[in-house]
Amino acid sequence: MTKSILLMAVAVLAGYLAVILAYLIVTFVITLLMPTFVMQKGRFTSSYTTLHALLWAVCGFAGGYVATVLAPVDKSYQPYLPAGILLLTVSYIVFTNTGQLNHSRVGQTLLAALGVAGGSALCLTL
Repeated sequence: MTKSILLMAVAVLAGYLAVILAYLIVTFVITLLMPTFVMQKGRFTSSYTTLHALLWAVCGFAGGYVATVLAPVDKSYQPYLPAGILLLTVSYIVFTNTGQLNHSRVGQTLLAALGVAGGSALCLTL
């Protein structure tokens, strides 16, 4: 029981790190390569805002996949738990983070949640 909980915590943490690291790397690369695509006249461009929301979906997909791969499979429901916990965690963080692009928090939250669910579903079907 304790080992299973520990493995589940490791799966959630690894999935979360996959989401955040993928997000940071992609965001920094885009900003480095195309600064005018990101900001013009001190404001984020609408194209970047859309891409930013889609990035949460892609990075959530990666995290959901990692969390599901590392999930313990002692019982039939266990592969779903880490991805579910990750989904709630990432959704909460994206929605409540005041540093995000404020006018698209709901969209980003939904896309991140769909990404985590999609990554988990892909892993479970393979």
